[in-house]
Amino acid sequence: MLDVGSGTGILSSLLQQVLGKEGEIVALDFAEEMLRRARNKGLQGSICQIQADVHALPLKDGSFDFVICHASFPHFADKPRALAEIARVLRVGGRVAISHTDSRERINELHKNIGEPVERDFIPEEEEMKKLMLGAGLEGILIENNPNYYLAMASKGDSLSKLAVRE
Repeated sequence: MLDVGSGTGILSSLLQQVLGKEGEIVALDFAEEMLRRARNKGLQGSICQIQADVHALPLKDGSFDFVICHASFPHFADKPRALAEIARVLRVGGRVAISHTDSRERINELHKNIGEPVERDFIPEEEEMKKLMLGAGLEGILIENNPNYYLAMASKGDSLSKLAVRE
């Protein structure tokens, strides 16, 4: 599992419980300070930390069964590029989840009210999010926007690999 924008590791222990002893987590964040804070929590298990930019993931194609972006997607400067990179590192049949612990409207309003540097960091409207995901080659898109959470999920089909075989 790839945890993009893992921050201080807030989800790490939960993800470890879900995956069990056999699962591996790659915690990826742009900020070394966030990764340092996560290391200071002393979490055990197979968690590998990588400092990197989601727009240029230093990971092999088809490396992950699942990618999660919890509370990080609005902050990606180039959302189409970020989703393309996420789709690239997913295995065929792999899934991506973009989540927040509040609705799209509340997250967007919060960022707007905070001001710089996050005042323009938004979760796209549903139709725009679908277009972004489809543009990255993702399918089976499900978007739930509720008062208590936001969730956008999709999977990587084999249509991209079929295109590569034809060329």
